[in-house]
Amino acid sequence: MEETRSFGYVCPKCGKAVVARRSKFALSAAAVRMECPKCGESALEVQTDGVRFRLWVPCGLCGGVHQAECSAQELLEGRGIALACPETKQLCCYAGEESQVMARTEELAIRVDKERSEQREAFTDNVIMYEVLSELKDMAGRGSVRCACGCTPAAGPRASASTGMPWI
Repeated sequence: MEETRSFGYVCPKCGKAVVARRSKFALSAAAVRMECPKCGESALEVQTDGVRFRLWVPCGLCGGVHQAECSAQELLEGRGIALACPETKQLCCYAGEESQVMARTEELAIRVDKERSEQREAFTDNVIMYEVLSELKDMAGRGSVRCACGCTPAAGPRASASTGMPWI
């Protein structure tokens, strides 16, 4: 059976974990391109001069493409290597044994998805959101909510002195 190495990253376009396997022979013989199978919008590229490998890694963390260089021994032997995003200082790509790469890439995909959802939404749990909003409504009903100028919603629809916007 031919010896292989696996590569894993998270597609910055669609957020899918991408794991691709190539033979050591193919990696040593010519440039290799591994595209995201879901959207095809990103691709990890590997080139070699016979001594060192150069990788172009799409980064699911910052959205950019990073270039890395390593020795043939580092890439082709052992359990594998991990490459970090220079922007976030977090690992963004794995190369090595398939089981290790798959596990680490799945963990990365979960972390990237969580970070993306935290940036998009103030609340990721609707139950918590409704509890907070309900408590704010109760506080406003008791007159406990005030704006910076001192007016309250209970005082009626008057304009806020700081923004000129009416209380509703």
